[in-house]
Amino acid sequence: MVQTCVANRKISFIRLRSSYSVKKFSCGDKDLNDFILNRATLFDKYAYLKAVPFYQKNGFRFMNSEDDDPHTRLMYFDLMDLEA
Repeated sequence: MVQTCVANRKISFIRLRSSYSVKKFSCGDKDLNDFILNRATLFDKYAYLKAVPFYQKNGFRFMNSEDDDPHTRLMYFDLMDLEA
C-alpha cells in the first residue's frame, strides 16, 4: 500500500484483490465507475497472465527486465522490426 497526501487529505493506493469489495467509488466517468465497482477485482483472479505467452510468441518484449511482478509487466512491440 502506498500512502500520500493531496490537498491535506490522506490517500491510500492498494492493488485490488479478488477478495476485496469496493463499495464506494466515483470519478465522474460512468464506464470507469462501473469497471471499478463491478469488474476490477476479477482482474486479480485471472490478471490475464495467460495472455503473456501469446504476446511473447508474437514478438512483444518486456519493457524492463528488472520488473518481475507478473501482474504489471509492461510489454512493447518494436515497429522497426516490421518489414515494409
